[in-house]
Amino acid sequence: MKTIRVGVPKDAYDTLPEQEKVFVFQISHFMNEIWILQKTILVSQEGIDDLSEPEFGARISQSFFFIKLLAGKLWEAWLVTSKNYLSLKPPYVLEPAAEDALTKLKKYFGKENIACYIRNKHAFHTDSETIQEGIKLLDGSDPLEYLIPIGGGIFCHLAETVDNAALLHHIDANSLEAGLKRLFDEMVMSVPDWFKDFGSGVAYEICSRFKAEHTEEEIPGVPKLSELKLSYFTVRP
Repeated sequence: MKTIRVGVPKDAYDTLPEQEKVFVFQISHFMNEIWILQKTILVSQEGIDDLSEPEFGARISQSFFFIKLLAGKLWEAWLVTSKNYLSLKPPYVLEPAAEDALTKLKKYFGKENIACYIRNKHAFHTDSETIQEGIKLLDGSDPLEYLIPIGGGIFCHLAETVDNAALLHHIDANSLEAGLKRLFDEMVMSVPDWFKDFGSGVAYEICSRFKAEHTEEEIPGVPKLSELKLSYFTVRP
């Protein structure tokens, strides 16, 4: 894989006002985390249709876990952006793609959205009321089972079903399928991509301002996403 390394010397970025300098590091950090989680979600779903019933359920639960974490990170990224970027004077002059992404982020987070709810109820906190709501959504025939691989680990499918059902029901009370589609469209695809476009625009502005030098580098052996799989169950060495 060909990459471009762009470097801003420390004596250059140290000239930035403190709020601006902190935000540059914050948005760069969030871009890393967003891509790690977005990529992990996509890898978790590779080959999922060919799995056995236990592995299918576990892999779905694993994907939901990473989606919830990503939603929480997106909400935190917006809090940082609204506090430390939108108040910058003078504002950045971003490239059109980055400016468009920021406009979409402002519109999305300027109204009620699912990122804040997921962050507070499913990603970093799980309250009793949420679980009670999920239990009520069960059809009454599902047993509370634990799948315990020999050698370590445990998986309780019903516990994940309860939490995920409560999440999807909150998103769309009339259709779990519609809730799932909105969850994936917003938390896995649209909003992460807007943040990456916006963050890239910030990085480009900083690098352009300081006339950062760049060099091409080759990273060997980089796999395609379609070549990777992330199983829930693993055999320890």
